[in-house]
Amino acid sequence: MNQETALELIEKIIQQVKPGDTNKQTSVLSYRERRVIIGIWEGKGYKEIADLADYKNNNYLSSKGGPQLLRLITEGLVKLEILEKVKISKTNLKEVIEENHWKIRAKLELLENIDSEREKAETTTIIQKKAVNELGTRKEELPDGPLPFGSKFYIERQPIESKCLGEILKPWSLLRIRSPQKMGKTSLIDNLIGLASEKQYKTVYLDINLVNRENLSNSNKFLKWFAATVGLKLKLFNKINDFWDEDIFGSKVSCGDYFENYLLSSIARPIVLVIDNVDLLLNKSYEVTQDFFQLLRNWHEESKNSNSNKVWKNLHLILSYSTEVYQLPDINSSPFNVGYGVKLPEFIPSQIEDLARRYEINLTEKQTAKIIKLVGGHPYLINLAFSYLKVHENLEVFLKTSHTDTGIYANYLRQHLSNLQKNPTLSLAFKQLLASNSPVELEAQERFKLESMGLINLKNEEATIRYELYRRYFQNNLK
Repeated sequence: MNQETALELIEKIIQQVKPGDTNKQTSVLSYRERRVIIGIWEGKGYKEIADLADYKNNNYLSSKGGPQLLRLITEGLVKLEILEKVKISKTNLKEVIEENHWKIRAKLELLENIDSEREKAETTTIIQKKAVNELGTRKEELPDGPLPFGSKFYIERQPIESKCLGEILKPWSLLRIRSPQKMGKTSLIDNLIGLASEKQYKTVYLDINLVNRENLSNSNKFLKWFAATVGLKLKLFNKINDFWDEDIFGSKVSCGDYFENYLLSSIARPIVLVIDNVDLLLNKSYEVTQDFFQLLRNWHEESKNSNSNKVWKNLHLILSYSTEVYQLPDINSSPFNVGYGVKLPEFIPSQIEDLARRYEINLTEKQTAKIIKLVGGHPYLINLAFSYLKVHENLEVFLKTSHTDTGIYANYLRQHLSNLQKNPTLSLAFKQLLASNSPVELEAQERFKLESMGLINLKNEEATIRYELYRRYFQNNLK
């Protein structure tokens, strides 16, 4: 890494604890401070650096100016969660930055994406803005996304919650959570992660949605990404090259070696590893899918083997997915038929009533029944309904506009419409349901895709439209 690239990266690290004036577009570092960092990077002494940077008082640079800059770099790296207990000095600055530059860039990119999403969130609808003010809740507690751990709007679905927690706290556990989209899988996972963290478990969350296309092109690239990303989130140095030998041992053995002899051995606590949207791999490279799923299955079996390394007992897996996995030809290589599996149900009436109380909404039993008739017990749709009613207090307007382009579900429904229109076969299958008032038998692929989208209910091989909301909207819009 050349000094200009290093300086640019170090400046971004310092910016985490010493923001510049973005309105004036000024740097967080002065010209003189930049010269000091370059001098340290080149291994120069403070006296020589002071001369180059035109410091009149050499003692100031060695006693205050230099150590202050190094402390800012340390604080920036700690805030970025790059390493634990790291302290940057003149002697280790270059080594730490060069060894962790990929981690630093990845974390900075993630923070930039979060900032971008935050800006987008600030342009949310008028209804949601009013809900923020009148409900007095944090933005992340609104029903647009997963509910954070400790949210007052999080409804437990017992006994599922207790069983899931009990399962992940067991050695060598593998928990499988399945439900259609926006049914609360991620909120449940966030709650489980929060409870596990309280018990001093380390937690790592991976979302397959975030894997770039290049890393999905073959098994070796994907498993390297997987191992390196878990290490990054555990705040460990990247040592992939010390353990990886694809030519001799293959990528699966190399990945297992990296976990067993480095990642799991470096953390003296149980690790809960969450892999969200894991079923998205079914649409990717066959090699990636088979190798990764077989690896997870092998690790689970390995952890139960009394002759295996005990560190495997510290690996607690959570797999989250939207649809039943039916495309794997070898059931003995599948992680979807081992461990403990749950399918998240809808809210029952008593849970819907509980949520209404938390929104401080007074609904009669008849009014609640009208909402359930429209959207069932779908957690996301119920939350949106209650956030609207909290502000507007007009159930009849809500019921009349819910399926229209001016209703609160417009964006949600348009997304489903777009997905159907992009897949003519799927669209045709759904039209069959719209044209029928009785269950329809669909082909397996369309059946599973529509269920994973949450648009249908399945009983054996027969499908029905899941909610009255969907029937009303798609009859008018799916042409």
